[in-house]
Amino acid sequence: MLSVNEMRSRINNKNKTDHRSHSSLESILEKRRNNRLKWSVEQRANYEQFLKDLHQANQNYMWALKDEISRRTHHILEKNVDAKGFTIWNPQDIECSLYGFKPFTIYRGFWNKDKRTHDRVPHLEAGITRPPLEQVKKELLPLGYDIHDVSDRNKSFNVVIHINLRHA
Repeated sequence: MLSVNEMRSRINNKNKTDHRSHSSLESILEKRRNNRLKWSVEQRANYEQFLKDLHQANQNYMWALKDEISRRTHHILEKNVDAKGFTIWNPQDIECSLYGFKPFTIYRGFWNKDKRTHDRVPHLEAGITRPPLEQVKKELLPLGYDIHDVSDRNKSFNVVIHINLRHA
């Protein structure tokens, strides 16, 4: 077991690391903004529209996910008022207007095949600070919806979320 001082030290170090990564991210975003100043007016306008569309697609997806959770909760509770929760498979595929973006792009970010990871920097540029599932979790928790991503990428490519229904 750690002493209180060791625990404080670890927390302080973690906070310093978080601050550095935040400032690093800010410098990346600033560099991208400055690079766009070299673009033509038309290219900048197109990119600004791209960011607006990305932001709106994210908003549409979050609204659709909350609506889907609400509809399924109503359906489950009609069958069993004491139900504890339910599961949604592949929530990224919920039907909504994504402005031409792929569902996984909104859900996880733009796939970077060279780095083999999802890139959320354009989302941050569009003013989207959290992935949509994280934002929905935050908004619905006070209402009694405890949402967990229970996906196991080692077993399947499916995305699975479980919604526990609590008394708010």
